[in-house]
Order: sequence, then structure tokens, then C-alpha cells
Amino acid sequence: PPEHEIDVGLVDAGIAVLTELISRMEGLRLRMLRQRGIVDRAVLSGELGLSRGATSQIVKAIERLGGLAALHAAVEAGHVSMSKAHMIADAVSSTQRHAAAVRDEASLVELAALPGAQLARALDRWARTADEDSGDDTATDLYGKRSFETSKRVSGTTEVSAHLDPETAEVVITAIDARLKAEWDHETEAEHGARTPLTAGVGVAVTERGTILSPEAARRICCDAGISRIITDGPSQLIDIGREQRTFQHGARKALVLRDQGCRFPACNAPPSWCEGHHIQHWTNNGVTEQANGVLLCPTHHRHLHEGGWTISGHPDAVLTFTSPTGLALSSSPGGYTSCRRNAA
Repeated sequence: PPEHEIDVGLVDAGIAVLTELISRMEGLRLRMLRQRGIVDRAVLSGELGLSRGATSQIVKAIERLGGLAALHAAVEAGHVSMSKAHMIADAVSSTQRHAAAVRDEASLVELAALPGAQLARALDRWARTADEDSGDDTATDLYGKRSFETSKRVSGTTEVSAHLDPETAEVVITAIDARLKAEWDHETEAEHGARTPLTAGVGVAVTERGTILSPEAARRICCDAGISRIITDGPSQLIDIGREQRTFQHGARKALVLRDQGCRFPACNAPPSWCEGHHIQHWTNNGVTEQANGVLLCPTHHRHLHEGGWTISGHPDAVLTFTSPTGLALSSSPGGYTSCRRNAA
């Protein structure tokens, strides 16, 4: 009946007030716990009855945001929610980043006013800048911490749990998005309603979803992908849009497969289907996309050349020499012959 219709505007206003009150209460709880002194997970989840999520947020905030008085004050006053404090604590994950956070504390407090998704991207950029300033190689560190697990359920479904570095996550999510779009295009409107969305979580490359990739990761991906150039002057002034450059596709890739028959890194037996095309002289440095300038490499050895400090020399139709940062030289030919030597220091 009309007399029982809900005033959505009034409800939204009430929710906003409650959200502010919750932030203030969470801030007060954090202040009291800090005053209490030693706080561990057992106390929070056992004696005080907090959920695992709330416990994680509080412990990280106390452990990682120590010494950031202005940020703690903003949280305790309810101006910054605990969920955003937790996001900042996640970003301050090393001694070097903590030092940068102390330096940039005022900026971090301002960033906390952003909506969650924007804050996540801003913190990603801040963290990468902090790592670059300190010389940390976070991209390699994240790559080494990857994991992927599957578990078959009694119901017949498979549960997947993964922790992926930004680049790998982007590849996986893009593949899943492509499959979902293909299925979506062939479904009815009723079937669309039964689906739930798939969502994703200072480099020089930003993907369509906002994922920030390191410069070398971007260069490695550009070796074997469709790339379009867009040049801007500032955030919005468009200067030029270049034609997409296809690299090692169709005939060009078939020529690499026929010659290399898999990863050309010595002693690697990765098949062609696992490999990516690599420009010996990168196309951003005017390297051409042709057989004489290309070689097949598996993702691991492709990473060796971009992020791992290895170099490559020689002609791919004859002998290629891969040299490690320590001077170890490994050679391979299209026929599969490999050799090893150590260069003089």
C-alpha cells in the first residue's frame, strides 16, 4: 500500500549515518586496544570474540602502521574506516615501505578519502614508487610467491585457490573474461540473470582493469601481443592514436615454431604451445617483427631476459648465446645442440 512505501532517500541517509557511526566505533575500539598494550590474535578472536577478518585488520593496523600518528588519529576519529586502514597496512609490507609511509603520511591520509577501488590503485602506484626509490624488486618477489591449488569437491565442482602476481593475474583474468563473454553472447536474457559478475582485485603500464605492471613485464608482454599506441599530454589531452601492431602472429609465429620447435633456451624442453615470441632487438627499439629477429621462449626463460638480467646475442637461424648476470654463457642452435662456458670476469 502507498502508506507503507519506503522513502529510499531517507533510508540512504540513515545508512550513511550508521556507516559513520560504525567507523567511529571501530576507531574507538582500535584506540582502546592500542592503550591496552600487547594484543595478539588469540586475545582478539578468543577472549574478545572478534571475527577472523576484524582480527586481521586490527593486528595489521597496529603492527604495520606504528609511528604513523596522523593516520592512527584519522582512524580513531572515524574519518578513515578500518577497512581502508587495512588496505594501507597491506601496502606497508616492508621496512622500506614503512619509511616511505612515514615520509608520505599526509598523502596517505588524503588518499584514504578515495572510494575503495580507486584507493587500491593509488596505493599500488604508491607502493611501486616506494619500492623503486628503495631499490626493491617487488615484481620478482611477487612472482616467486605464486601458488595455484585445485580441489575436487564431492558435488563434482572444483574449488580453485590462487595467489598470483599482477601480470599472471591479468593473463588469467583476461582468459576467463574472454570465455565468459563468449558464453554470455550465446545465452538468453533469463540465463544472464542467473550469472554473477567476475571482478578483479609506480609502473609505466596500466591495463584496462587498472592493474599496474612493471616496465619489464610490459616490455615482455609486448613481445608477443597486439599493441596499440595512445599518446596523451597529461591525463586527458589526446595527441595521437597509433595503428595496432601485431607481433609474431599467424605466418610469423609458424616460422618460429618450424625453426625453434620449442623454447630456444638451452636444455629447455617446453613445447611451442607454451612459448611466447621474443624480439631479440625489442620492437620499442625499432626491432622488426620477422624470423631473423625473433625467437621462441617459455614464460620462465622469457622472464630471464627481461627481469632476470640475462642477455641474448647471435643469430636465431644459427647459434644464440644466452649470458647470465654472473657471466655464465649458454648456447643453442635450431637443431637442439647446446653448449656452456663461463665468460671472463
